[in-house]
Amino acid sequence: KNEDCKKVIMHLHNLTNLERWFVATTTQGSRSNQLIKSALMLIDSGMDIANTQNNVLRLNSKLEESLSEAEVLSTIMVTASKHFYKKTNP
Repeated sequence: KNEDCKKVIMHLHNLTNLERWFVATTTQGSRSNQLIKSALMLIDSGMDIANTQNNVLRLNSKLEESLSEAEVLSTIMVTASKHFYKKTNP
């Protein structure tokens, strides 16, 4: 059990506190919702769409059961791109 705990800690070691929270609270049924929340939060904080996409893909890769890259790009990033466009073109 101690070894399992060490593996989890090392897996999350390179993440920011916010990313750790997203990984820790994301379950198989909430992956898309949590990744969308993350993407929209990054855009609302001023991040451009390219960096948002890179961050969302990286966060997805840290999930125990990640979504496919194609799914992230065709769903989450489409929503994020629309949000970014509305935010930058009022």
